[in-house]
Amino acid sequence: FIEPVIDGAVTSYFEWIGAGCVDADRAAGTMQQAGDWAPMVTLVEFGFDLVHLYVRVDSAVPMRDLLRSDVEIRIRFVQPAGLRLVVRPAGRGVDVGLEERVEDDTDWHRRDCAGLAAAIDRILEVRVPFACLGPLPQGRMAFLVAVTRAGAELELHPRHGPIEVDIPDARFPS
Repeated sequence: FIEPVIDGAVTSYFEWIGAGCVDADRAAGTMQQAGDWAPMVTLVEFGFDLVHLYVRVDSAVPMRDLLRSDVEIRIRFVQPAGLRLVVRPAGRGVDVGLEERVEDDTDWHRRDCAGLAAAIDRILEVRVPFACLGPLPQGRMAFLVAVTRAGAELELHPRHGPIEVDIPDARFPS
């Protein structure tokens, strides 16, 4: 289990120890590495406790500088489908919201989620209560992290497929 402080900073060396990670530089394809392309997102870390999913997103520049009025970070859930978490700049902080798409509707609708939190400074840190995601089939979830500008997707991590996580229960070793 991890329990990071959601403050947008590396509060302690140990706060993300034990988290899974996706290194965007290593996950990029050979063709991308050969050109001038450099990913905006350099690292995605993820972990959990019994109640929350935690996601950390790093960049080569401070994340507060990466997110501008037209740039968002989205955590797109593959399982459960039809959900995404959107982090947008808001003044000196961020606005974070869980959005859902209802069947046969092309629009995204904001969903209330008590306990949802995000902070941005050097890094982006997000806390998502599992309860907000609804029933999770077979106790599993899967997600991707996207960078969008004016609604268009610029990057998707990991590139090879979603991050898959088994949701812990009381029997999960701590």
